[in-house]
Amino acid sequence: MLNRLTKLAVVAVVLAVMGSWGCSASTSPSDPGEDEKKPSQQPVDEKQPEQEPDKPKTPRPPPEPLQKVPPPAIDAQAAAAAAIELYDKDGNGTIGSEELQAAPALAAALADLDEDPDPITNLDEDQDGAVTQEEIVARITAWQDSKIGVTDYQCQVTLDGDPLIGATVTLVPEAFLGSEVQTASGVTGEEGIADISIADLPKGKVGAHCGFYRVRVSKLQDGKELIPAKYNAETILGEEISEEEWDVPTFELASE
Repeated sequence: MLNRLTKLAVVAVVLAVMGSWGCSASTSPSDPGEDEKKPSQQPVDEKQPEQEPDKPKTPRPPPEPLQKVPPPAIDAQAAAAAAIELYDKDGNGTIGSEELQAAPALAAALADLDEDPDPITNLDEDQDGAVTQEEIVARITAWQDSKIGVTDYQCQVTLDGDPLIGATVTLVPEAFLGSEVQTASGVTGEEGIADISIADLPKGKVGAHCGFYRVRVSKLQDGKELIPAKYNAETILGEEISEEEWDVPTFELASE
């Protein structure tokens, strides 16, 4: 009887052990790749913060339009008559070669036919060496017909053959042109070149009026003028600014 009970107890223990193994086996994956076959879990959508709508940009104000500079008003006939009255000392109705020495602006407007036999402009149209009232009228009329208010102008200045740096170049209009043609000036840079402009032009504008000018070159050091008077206070330099001339003129000064 005891042996039978013992056998039954052993069988019960064996069955219990086998039952625990079966549970473990059922819970462990039978195929190493089984997890990979399971559908991946979708991430939970996180609610993104709502973006504020773009604020409308304040438009930039349009740039100010460049103000057009009208050409100076010159009465051509009256100006030419005033020039003859001022410089025609012998009263023959023309400004001759000797009289032109006192009028450097007009003298500068005469083409040097030896250097340029076919000049773009020449105040002395008939090439007789003298300037008439009609010839002055013709030049002023050409400026006005161009409708140019101001034009770019540069010049170069040398002293004894070297570029003159830091000198003030002033273009003074001939008085007979009237009050509307304005003085223009500039300072020479490294190459002795100056950009000449009227001081009070509208914003964005630079340049000078077409006209006849006396040219004055000055450079001060400790209040002393370094340039001879014949190039400033008693200048012999002159220039015509016109719409046809684009070359940079050179004023060649000598210290003595």
